[in-house]
Amino acid sequence: MGPNDSVLHPALRSILFGIELFISVTIGITIVFPVLFVVLSINEFLRLLIRIGLWLFYGDYYELCTEPISSNYAVLPKEDNCRTILYASEVEGPLDIQEIRQHYQKHVVGNKIFRNLKYIWENKWLFMCLKKCENFDISNHVRIYPGSEDRVITEKELLQEVLPELRLDMPGQDKPQWEEVIIQKYKPVSGDVKAMRILRMHHSYMDGTSTLLHFVANTWSGEPETFPYVINPCKPLKISNAFMFIYKLTCVALFPLFLIKRLAQPPIFKTSRFSADTSRGKALFSWTKPMPINEFRHIKDKSGVSMSGVLAAVLAGAMRNFELKYPAENKKFSTERHPFWIVAGIFPFPSDRLCNDHVVIETYLDTSDISGCERLSEMNDELSRMSKNPAVTINFWFASLMGRGPSIIVNLLVSWIQCSTVLSNVPLCTRRIKFGGKECYGLNGWVPLMAKAGLCITTVRYGEHMRYCLQAHPSVVTEEQLAYLVNQIEDQVDELGLEVSTLQRKISTDITLFECEKKGGDSGVEDDFRNEDEFNKLNNNNDSNGKVTISNKYSLLFKLKDSIEQIRDGIKKIKEE
Repeated sequence: MGPNDSVLHPALRSILFGIELFISVTIGITIVFPVLFVVLSINEFLRLLIRIGLWLFYGDYYELCTEPISSNYAVLPKEDNCRTILYASEVEGPLDIQEIRQHYQKHVVGNKIFRNLKYIWENKWLFMCLKKCENFDISNHVRIYPGSEDRVITEKELLQEVLPELRLDMPGQDKPQWEEVIIQKYKPVSGDVKAMRILRMHHSYMDGTSTLLHFVANTWSGEPETFPYVINPCKPLKISNAFMFIYKLTCVALFPLFLIKRLAQPPIFKTSRFSADTSRGKALFSWTKPMPINEFRHIKDKSGVSMSGVLAAVLAGAMRNFELKYPAENKKFSTERHPFWIVAGIFPFPSDRLCNDHVVIETYLDTSDISGCERLSEMNDELSRMSKNPAVTINFWFASLMGRGPSIIVNLLVSWIQCSTVLSNVPLCTRRIKFGGKECYGLNGWVPLMAKAGLCITTVRYGEHMRYCLQAHPSVVTEEQLAYLVNQIEDQVDELGLEVSTLQRKISTDITLFECEKKGGDSGVEDDFRNEDEFNKLNNNNDSNGKVTISNKYSLLFKLKDSIEQIRDGIKKIKEE
């Protein structure tokens, strides 16, 4: 079901869903599942032969990749693919590079959790493999940015020169594709000269959640459980087995139709004005000023929408003003519903290894001519609907199956990805932390421009501040336009704060999969955020006092739970009308 389902009558939506489910099961039993069984059997048999061959010919020098999502990112076409994650932290300087290298050697690369950091991705015998780096040297991975010891790197230079350079693939295949780059003298627009530590990591090694575990190992002197998480991604979730079974069963039933739709996508398709023909080459970087988290909490508390709804509504309002200021040349793109893709993590996250455990879900930004409060309500409702969509798990299954295939197939399917605008929420920690005893004043991140994505936005919560970090391809956004979008995001936070202050009652009490209020005990969740969490979808129930409470029951999502009630109520409303 897509974004437009919300305009349909509840009864009609339920009927259409039932028809879709019936068609999917029929196609699955007669065509998809038999064909899929044969293809997967051949593929797994081939993987077994290659695994045996690698062991016989190379011993432990090569390992067949067992992380399918990581394999999707690791496939290396002939051209640079620029799949590099960047995290920049402003820290107290100066920094002792030898001390940092020793810390890395002991707590990071010396930790079995991060063993893959000593391996190189290589396409071997049709599949992606990990090749052991026999001459691994930490000095090749922790280095000082050339010239930063002798001169001050300004914020403008960081965004316009340093980050665009570091986003490119690291040259050569003779060492693992990651490093930490140190700038000894960095001068932000406001504030004193500091040092800067930039983590440069190819996406095949880890995603945002794994990066958080990397920060824990690199900064924290105590036990990982005591780290000031916004949410502990490794904490097990309490979900009813019965509900989980029904959920997984329905995802299996819908998988055939979803698979056909995915494979039927045209390889070249511009979904919005931000669809870039290529993500390679130079990119534009920017960020908003660090905004107090209390400003976002104020909007959330006054309106009653989720924190995810607030973040999305701010971006939607800014995008509308951007569209008015810089209209798209191609008039076929809608100015009222801007498609974008949101990154959702799969929790609980494995704590024993680096990996990519997330999925990207399609939704939209409401950029129509409505008030800020209406936009808050609409975006909150859309995220709530998205959290009840089985496409979350089905997308993950599809990506996992794809990643187990031959590299040439993986590369072809990745090139078909239609994401044009990507939003990733990264709630890091609730208070400032230290890197090797040095105070960290700010931590910011950028996800890579993948496939046809011309605009990627990362919201980063660090301590008591929130920041939007933007990366854009110059073929779809100019420097002037990007600067305008950044200013509009900052203005939207202020405008929404003023608008919700006049509300007499809350807009919504819905809570989406991205957040959960802390309700006593050790829930593993702090403040307002539920990180991108695929399985922790919670129900809202009213207690005897009419207050909204949260129960730890697993939602039936995709309308199985209340389809009968919706049909009955819908038919009654139709009769009344």
